[in-house]
Amino acid sequence: MPAKLGLITYEAPKSRWRYVVLAILVVTAVVTPDPTPISMLPLSIPLLLDYLAALALVKRA
Repeated sequence: MPAKLGLITYEAPKSRWRYVVLAILVVTAVVTPDPTPISMLPLSIPLLLDYLAALALVKRA
């Protein structure tokens, strides 16, 4: 909805994708109780896929 109203463009989140990926990985590293990277993956992969899906939706709008 914000993309259709012109509040957000495709270029803004696309240019910041590296920071978003880093932020997602840091947050999932803090939230998961186990210090191994394997325990981070089940939480970080769906969040990354959600971000990519949101990018695709903003591009279509």
